[in-house]
Amino acid sequence: MQLRVNKIGSLDLSKKIRELAQANEKIAYELALEAKKHFEEGFKNGGGQTDASATGWKRLSNGNKSYLTKTGRLRRSLKVRKQRGSYIVITDVPYAKYHNYARYGKQREFIGKSRKLERKMNALIRKKYSKILK
Repeated sequence: MQLRVNKIGSLDLSKKIRELAQANEKIAYELALEAKKHFEEGFKNGGGQTDASATGWKRLSNGNKSYLTKTGRLRRSLKVRKQRGSYIVITDVPYAKYHNYARYGKQREFIGKSRKLERKMNALIRKKYSKILK
């Protein structure tokens, strides 16, 4: 025996399910764009966008602030790319790993785990899905 429920009152469940499925791709892309924007802000603020850089990037040995923007190449290199069904923020600048993972000198993590970003993303998810489920 099968029971198929397509409507509850005036709510068309199959339509809502289709809307949710279609929205998933768009919302995933918007979340990746939000992450990219979040990490780009670190270049303007001198860090503080990841949990590891929450207090900002350390000053250079000469005492000057370092916002990793001598040329801006690293900041401009951040891109959103689809990979294996999800979206990721990437950079193709060869020296990015040296800053992000402190291979030489001081660590200036610009991409990484961020509770601040998680809160932004959770709010965006709630907003987008609540519109669909109204």
